[in-house]
Amino acid sequence: MQAIKTIDDQHLRDCAMVGTIARLEGATAGKRYLQNHGKGTTSLIAAQAASDQRFRQVIDEFDTKRSDLANSCP
Repeated sequence: MQAIKTIDDQHLRDCAMVGTIARLEGATAGKRYLQNHGKGTTSLIAAQAASDQRFRQVIDEFDTKRSDLANSCP
């Protein structure tokens, strides 16, 4: 997250910040799923789905709060 602070372009900095937060929250959701359901093949697939779902939720929340950046992050 420190590296994000060095980005001069405000638009890119905001996009990088939300992308990082979304990935971290997604990874945390996947980790929690595995802790609760074990590490079998089916659980791994479901954990990935939980991770993807949480990532999308965070991005959607960001798009709602920052409509100026909605669907404009690389």
